[in-house]
Amino acid sequence: ANSSMAAIKAQAELEQENAKFVDDLTRGRLELENAAAEERANLEHERARDRNIELVRLQEEAQRRQEDLRIEHELSIETAKAEIERDAAVETAKIEAEARIRQERENEDVQTRKLQAQWEADKEKVREAALASLSLIGNGISEFLKTPSSVLSLVLAVAGLAFAVYSIRAAMRIASAEATGRLSQPPL
Repeated sequence: ANSSMAAIKAQAELEQENAKFVDDLTRGRLELENAAAEERANLEHERARDRNIELVRLQEEAQRRQEDLRIEHELSIETAKAEIERDAAVETAKIEAEARIRQERENEDVQTRKLQAQWEADKEKVREAALASLSLIGNGISEFLKTPSSVLSLVLAVAGLAFAVYSIRAAMRIASAEATGRLSQPPL
């Protein structure tokens, strides 16, 4: 009875181990299938995202092309308008010039007197402007010369500038001679 009990117990343990082994295999297979399904889902998600990115890029490119075509079309319209306006302006200018020439021929002596009067008025304006400018300059120079500190500051600034220019020039000559000497020496 003990041996049959032990055999039944051993049989039950063996069946438990087999059931546990089958459960472990089933669980492992399910985990592998879940991991594979998750990987497929991630891969499909990546592909869908890549397709969406490509779709957005293609849409943006199409919009850019459409905008470029619109701008090109607007430019061609503006160019055509500008040409028409230019041609009209040239034609109008020709007609106006011919009319002025004809009128000037008819009124040549009136035009000459008008030009002479205008020249006299312009000459007077220029003379008055020149006198006003010279007066302003003279007043500025006399005010400047009234203050000895400003004259001294001007002289010192000019002297400092001259000193700086000649010092930099001499330093550049020395540096140039030194660089030429070093560059002309062959390496040892």
